[in-house]
Amino acid sequence: AMKKDRGPSMRQNTKMKRSNESGSVSNLLQRYFLTAIIVGVLIVVFQFSLVDLDDDVLEDNGVGRSLQGLQLSSIDALVDRSHRVEIPDDQRQLTFVHIGKSGGTTISRLLRNGCHQVVFRQKPSPCGENRWEKFPGSAGREETIASKRINLYVHTPAAKWGKLEWAYNHTTSIVMVGRNPLERFVSAFLVSHTVNLDFLRPLDWGETKKEPTHDVSFAGCFPNIEEFALCLDEPKGYNIYHAMVKNNETITLDCAELARDIIMQKEPFVVPHARWGYQSFLDPLPSNTEVFFIRTKFLWEDWINVNNLLGSPHNVTVPSENETKRLNARGEVPITSNLSDEGRKTVCRFLMDDIQVYIDFLNRAINLSDDEVKVTLRDLQESCPEIINS
Repeated sequence: AMKKDRGPSMRQNTKMKRSNESGSVSNLLQRYFLTAIIVGVLIVVFQFSLVDLDDDVLEDNGVGRSLQGLQLSSIDALVDRSHRVEIPDDQRQLTFVHIGKSGGTTISRLLRNGCHQVVFRQKPSPCGENRWEKFPGSAGREETIASKRINLYVHTPAAKWGKLEWAYNHTTSIVMVGRNPLERFVSAFLVSHTVNLDFLRPLDWGETKKEPTHDVSFAGCFPNIEEFALCLDEPKGYNIYHAMVKNNETITLDCAELARDIIMQKEPFVVPHARWGYQSFLDPLPSNTEVFFIRTKFLWEDWINVNNLLGSPHNVTVPSENETKRLNARGEVPITSNLSDEGRKTVCRFLMDDIQVYIDFLNRAINLSDDEVKVTLRDLQESCPEIINS
């Protein structure tokens, strides 16, 4: 016969019931304390994640919204305003430092002395009668105080031909436009690309005059920015490219070595604006020079502020949003950025020295508050987190 497994006796049931009742109270207390501990830990973690995060600054400026939960101790550590220099207003001798692909062309068009001939003649030399009036839209209706007070202008030709030292010796204060170094480099690469140059060239220019190495570099070594990033980490001699150019001349390029020379500001022909970066322009600047720093992403806001600090009786007129769009419109180009996440990390790593100079001059800017410096550093952190957090 099948043996049936019976349950416990009445006596056993009573003992088990009492035991279960006392056990349930104990379990309830344990769960209560465990829940309290978990809630406490979550509150501490939540508060800690918001340390040093100025939500108002982030929201107002539209920067860093993805960083809401990020610890920003690395940002705070980079803010050092101790090297700022402020010159008495009546002693200021102002020079505009135009670092390519940062937005400097836009500002230079509003300056009476915003052209190359100024530094080559070694004296203030207006670039044209009422030059600012040629600026499209409302911003050119009145000359700004900055235009009246900036006497010298230095751009790539001044650096190339050794005029920086002379200019800086006649300068107490610089006004510069600065752009995120990664964005600036990518822009410099794309605007120098042979395909884009040919596409943007007006028909009446005729053939663009370029060094033979220029065309061969883009055709053979790095037809896009991702290929350029890959070349940066390749060993010397790994990627050799041979090309026949005019007059049966053969050009041989070590693509990895060429890429590193470009980004380290050693090669002047292939990506000219990369050759003349923050290091090239700002390393020679004396440490006792006053700095006004106009951020590309806050171009007109900072332009107004600089003019006010230089004595403007009212906020200068700046272009409307539509005027700014028309001003910056260049149309689509065939070669655009295809930089991958890994490629971005590589380019950032090789830009480390330029990034450091960029941060130094942000800190030296007398027109920027600590919060404004932090906003711009957070933007840089989004582009190159491995560098900023290291």
